[in-house]
Amino acid sequence: MIFFEKIGDLALISESSSYLHKSYKELGNYKQAYLLLDRQKAVEDKLFNQNNEKKVTEIALKYEFEKEKTKSELEYREQIKRQKLKQRFSIALAILFFVIIIVLYNLFRLKKKQTEELQRLNAEIIMQKEEIEAQRDEIEVQKNQIEAQSQEIQEQRDLAIKRGNELEKKNQDIEASIYYALRIQQALLPSVDQLNSFFEDFTIYYKPRDIVSGDFYWFAQKDDKIYVAAADCTGHGVPGAFMSLLGISFFNQIFSENPDIETNIFLNTVRKMIIASLKQSNDSFNASRDGMDMSLIRFNRTTNEVQYSGAYNSIYVISQKEIASTNSNSFYKKDEQNNMVLTEFKADRMPIGIFLKEEKDFSTHNFKIQKGDKIFMFSDGFEDMFNKEQTEKYTAGRFKNLLLASYNQSLTELNNTFEQVFIEWNNGAKQIDDILIVGLMI
Repeated sequence: MIFFEKIGDLALISESSSYLHKSYKELGNYKQAYLLLDRQKAVEDKLFNQNNEKKVTEIALKYEFEKEKTKSELEYREQIKRQKLKQRFSIALAILFFVIIIVLYNLFRLKKKQTEELQRLNAEIIMQKEEIEAQRDEIEVQKNQIEAQSQEIQEQRDLAIKRGNELEKKNQDIEASIYYALRIQQALLPSVDQLNSFFEDFTIYYKPRDIVSGDFYWFAQKDDKIYVAAADCTGHGVPGAFMSLLGISFFNQIFSENPDIETNIFLNTVRKMIIASLKQSNDSFNASRDGMDMSLIRFNRTTNEVQYSGAYNSIYVISQKEIASTNSNSFYKKDEQNNMVLTEFKADRMPIGIFLKEEKDFSTHNFKIQKGDKIFMFSDGFEDMFNKEQTEKYTAGRFKNLLLASYNQSLTELNNTFEQVFIEWNNGAKQIDDILIVGLMI
């Protein structure tokens, strides 16, 4: 339009102002549209005035028309050229306007699309924010629950520590009491000095499962006779220890009342005292079945005569020959390589205590031994000890072979052998029973 103003073509200026007025109006730029409308009116007025002046000029120059005909024709041709040029500019302007409209439309669509995308993103953000706030509230609730649980756990831990301390104190008190009971039990066990004067060699392999033991040994002497007992009470630990103290008390009482008592009568008497003291009866289902297994010998140092009676616990005698007994219930095992014989004198299959079967008197074995013979009395703890895998016991057969193979050892050395066998066979497994072995050499 500036170009049109330069060339002074008011019609084109008016026309272009009209086009631009409409364009700005459609774009919503009403201010600019209004200015162009005013400009168009001013140009049209000026064009109107100019046309009027032109008519006046044409009338005035009509006279000179012929004269100026050639000049007018030239000017007319020039004017046609200018009009063609204006048309071309108009077409170019229209094309430019159309391009501008297309660009503006595309920009509008892009902006609209961006606005819709932004709204969608805002909606998603709001939704995510709500989810985050909900998760935050849930986490806060869980945090409060965890804090409450932590507080409860702390209180329980403090209470457990307190109870643990109380329990530890009680355990210490109980352990102290048990060790005190051990001192009492050890004080009641007889002194081994008595054995020195009767036997050339002896050993006592004593291995309680717990601090105190249900196994115990007992000696008593009058003149040339000595009584030796190895007993295995029902139970282990404290209950077994109580039974052992009761047994030692009964043994001492029986011997003090009859120092020459037969071994079978001794066992019969102990059984009656156990049944009476524990109030045992076959008529009562809940009656105590506690008692003991034991072996008892009486050895006469002058005559080398031995009398033996047993409640479940047999004895072994190792000698260079078979030993005859007044009781046929015996068994021989020979070691041809060392030319030694192990004689097993069988015990009665009855306990010292209440018995479900008919109560009978205990039997006796009477036999003589000679210098160098060895007598072994024991509980079942050594023969019944399990290996580490808890799949196999040591067994009586292995125990007999061990005694025969170790015949040339002193009983003191044999005590070390027992310990070595226990360690190798047990191999760190839990001990399940008390162990007692008493070995005597004539």
